[in-house]
Amino acid sequence: MKAHIRTPRPCVLAYGLQDSAALCRICQKEGFDLFAAGPQDLTTPLGKLCGVPGSYQQGPAPRRTDFMPALFFSEFSNAQLDKMLADLKANQITVPLKAVLTATNRIWPLSEVLEELEEEHAAFQNGEAR
Repeated sequence: MKAHIRTPRPCVLAYGLQDSAALCRICQKEGFDLFAAGPQDLTTPLGKLCGVPGSYQQGPAPRRTDFMPALFFSEFSNAQLDKMLADLKANQITVPLKAVLTATNRIWPLSEVLEELEEEHAAFQNGEAR
């Protein structure tokens, strides 16, 4: 009997997007999973929200809930990520925060990842190095 190992499909996690119809079309066309997250998910680890198997613990209550919209990319090859970013630009989908799921940030609560991304975004906008 052969073992069937399921490889995870690329996933886009969208936080706080008002209109995701164009993003949904891109993901459908490319065969990517698309998940939505909102304030109710801020204590949930990023990896769990992206559907990555593992043991996760809920995080503490967030210090705040007014985060900028964000996109997270999980299980993307470099070529797939380049194509996705080009498709976002071609469809005029502007999302201020973007990140790739990593072994480190997958266990962080969504609120902590968003806080870190906002700090990096502000530093970049102000021309500061981090």
